[in-house]
Amino acid sequence: MRQDTKKELINIEELNQVCESDNELISILMETFLQESHETLANLRQAIISKDFGNIRFYAHRLKGGATTIAAMALFESSLELEKAADTLQTESIEDIFSRVEKDLQELTNYLQEEWKTKASH
Repeated sequence: MRQDTKKELINIEELNQVCESDNELISILMETFLQESHETLANLRQAIISKDFGNIRFYAHRLKGGATTIAAMALFESSLELEKAADTLQTESIEDIFSRVEKDLQELTNYLQEEWKTKASH
């Protein structure tokens, strides 16, 4: 993992500003995001298998919204790209973009589970 990955995963300054540095609120947002994002990803995967562009767009948009809430910039960008690909029916690029979404979500999940919970408990 590159040294600047954390900065790309979450914009801590933006998150603190939006939440007014309320660590309890931030923890609630992180936990909610973790609970909901993996279900959304599973639904997104199923929509891609089914070539259901409406649901691909819907679930990509939902994931993008969750990423916005916690200032998860890399996931926001890849989810936005997937949403746009579904809008324009770019079937050839959807699976590649989805792979990036999966990777971004996994890296973010690892960061939140390993580093954020440690910081929040101090």
